[in-house]
Amino acid sequence: MRALPCLLATLAGSALLSAAPDALAEGRQINLYQADAKTISINGVIKEWGNPFTSLSNTLKGSAAGVAMDVSLAYDEQWIYVAGEVTDKQFVRTPAFGENEDHAELLLTFPDDSGQYRTTYELQLYAGVPGKSAGQIKARGLGVVATAQIVEMRTGDGYDFEAKIPWSLFPPAARTRTGIRGAALYHNATGGSISGVIGTVDKTSPAASLPWIPIACEQSLINGLMHDRGLSGPPSQDFHADVFGDAMKERVMLFDHWLVVLGAHYRGGSEYYYGNLDVDVGAGQLPMFEVRDVTGDGKSELVMRLRHGRGNGWREMLAVKGFDKDGNPQSIFEHETGISSPVGTIQNDVRIAPSARGASIRIALGSHSGYNSANFREPTETDRDPMLLPWGEIKSKTFEWDGKQFKPTAQEKKEPGDDASAPAGPPPPPAPRAPTADEMLDQVFALYKSERKLDPRALPKFDFVTNVAEDERMERILGHDRDLVVFGKGFKEGRGYVYVTLSQFADPKDVVDVTARDMNGDGLADILVRGVQRTPAPEELGTGEFHREVLFIYTVSPQSISRVFGVETALALGDKRIQGALSLLAGQNGLDIELRPGRSVGWDRSSWPYKQDTEAVSGIEPLLLPWTTKPVRYRFDSDRYSR
Repeated sequence: MRALPCLLATLAGSALLSAAPDALAEGRQINLYQADAKTISINGVIKEWGNPFTSLSNTLKGSAAGVAMDVSLAYDEQWIYVAGEVTDKQFVRTPAFGENEDHAELLLTFPDDSGQYRTTYELQLYAGVPGKSAGQIKARGLGVVATAQIVEMRTGDGYDFEAKIPWSLFPPAARTRTGIRGAALYHNATGGSISGVIGTVDKTSPAASLPWIPIACEQSLINGLMHDRGLSGPPSQDFHADVFGDAMKERVMLFDHWLVVLGAHYRGGSEYYYGNLDVDVGAGQLPMFEVRDVTGDGKSELVMRLRHGRGNGWREMLAVKGFDKDGNPQSIFEHETGISSPVGTIQNDVRIAPSARGASIRIALGSHSGYNSANFREPTETDRDPMLLPWGEIKSKTFEWDGKQFKPTAQEKKEPGDDASAPAGPPPPPAPRAPTADEMLDQVFALYKSERKLDPRALPKFDFVTNVAEDERMERILGHDRDLVVFGKGFKEGRGYVYVTLSQFADPKDVVDVTARDMNGDGLADILVRGVQRTPAPEELGTGEFHREVLFIYTVSPQSISRVFGVETALALGDKRIQGALSLLAGQNGLDIELRPGRSVGWDRSSWPYKQDTEAVSGIEPLLLPWTTKPVRYRFDSDRYSR
C-alpha cells in the first residue's frame, strides 16, 4: 500500500491498541477518527488521508486471490467518511449496481437504551466508472441513499474511493454515537456472481459480536486510561444515557473501580472523564450502580451504593452524583446505609421510586445481625446522614429533590416495643423539662440561697427537672451562679439539697449550657455542663484572650455531685480555632465517648507549637489535634470514664 503522508482530517488521538477491549468482538477493530469538515474534499484522491488504514485480512467466502482492500473511517457532526484503497484488476460494474458486482460494504450497529445491539445497518458502496458513470451508495432495505456521495479514481491495480454518508441515515445516531460496532467487507465479482468476500471479520457475526468502532473520545480512553492501567474489558457496567449538555447520550462505564464518562458532545467529543471509586468491585463493594434521572430535569444521575473497607469490614453509603457545568460528577446526595465488621452487619434498605420531581429516595431499616445497642461501638457518621440503627426510633426516612437539593419529606417512627435488638436494661430517664409548680420546692431553693448567703431574689440561669437519683420521682436541677444544685420530693426526703461549685469557670457567664442524659446506663440522668475557660494567651501563641471550650459530666447521689469526665472540645484565639469532634456511642455500660480529630482555622501542624497531649491535664482530657490520626474512646467503668 502507498504511503499516505498528508492529513485529510484533524484527528483526536494517535495510533491505537490493536485489540478492542471486548472479549465478545470477533474481528479487527476499525477506528472512527474525528475530522474537520472544512478540510475534507470527496474527490477520490486518498493520498490526502493521514488516518491509519485497516486491511481487510479475513476471507469470508470463496477466494481472495488478487483482491485486497484497506479502509479508513472518519466523521464530523453531520457525516461519516469512508476511504478505500482497492486492489482488483478486473473491475465489474453495470448500470444496475447489483449485489453480484464489485462493491465495498460497511456494517454498523448501535446500542439501544438497554445496551443491546438489535439492528445492523448494511451499506453497499459502489464505485462508478470514471468518465462513464457515477457511483452509488445503497442501504439494505432502503435502496439508493440520495444524500450520500461516493467518488472513485482508477489506479494501476484497482481503484481508490472516498465516500460520505449522513449520520441521519441511522436513527439511533441522533442521540447515540458511542459504543458503535461494525465491520468493512469487499465483495469481488467474477462471471456474474460473487467469487470472494474479504473483511475485517472472519465470519458473518451477530450484531453484538461485531468489533468495536470507537470514536475519538473512546480512542482516547483506549490510549490513555486503559493502556496506562492495563485494563482489558469489557466494562463491568456500560450505560448509554443523557447525563450532560445537549440531548446526545453519553457513555458511562466501569472498568474495575474506574468510573469513565465520555460522549460525542461531551468535552468536545475528544476527551473523557475518569475517577477512582475507591472500592473493590470484584469483592462486592459496589452492590448498586444505576444511571437514572432522579431529579426530574431530563438528565440522568449516577446512583451508587459504595462499600469502603474499614479494618476487617466496611461501611456503606448511598451516593447520588450529578454533573456540573464542566461535566464533572458532583455529589448531590449521600446517606450512610450499612456497616459490617467481625461483630456483625447492619444493612439499611434503599428504594428509589418515581415521584413528581424525578424520584424519591427512601432509606429504611433492613437486615441486621450480631450488633445490638450494647455492643455497637462504631463511630457515628458525621460527613453525611448516618445509617438507621435497629434500636433507634426511626424506621424510615424519605427524601425528594426540591430543585436544588434532596430534602427530607417524610419520616416513619417505629412502633412501641419494636426494639428487639436492644438489650434489656432500666428504662431511660425522662428528657429534661421545666419544673411544674409542684416540683419547684421553693423552700428548699430558699434554704440553699440562705446557707450560701446569696441574694434571695436571684434566679437560676438553668432550671429543669429529670430523674438523677434515688426513686423514680423527678429532681430539680439548677445552674445558679457557678453552682450546680439538685433537690426534689424524693431526694433527701424532700428537705435537703446537694450542690457543687463549678470552680473551673471564672465567671457564671462562662457556663454556656447545662443539660442531663443517662450516660452510664443505670436509668438515671447525669448532668452535662459545657463552658469556656478564659486565660491570657500563652507566649508561644501570641497575645489576646485564649479560649478553652470544655465539657464536664457529673453523677448525682444524695451525698454529692461528682465529676466523672472532663474534656477539651475546642481551642481559640481571636479568629484562629481548633475544633474537635465528639460522638456518644452505644457501649456495654451506657454510652461511650469517642474523640476524633476535627478541623483547624488559622493553625496547622507547622504553626501549632505544642505536641499532642496523651494524658489528662488537671483532670481534663486533651483535645485531639486535626493532624493526629487515631480517635480515642472512653468507657464508663464503675465510677468514671477512662480510656
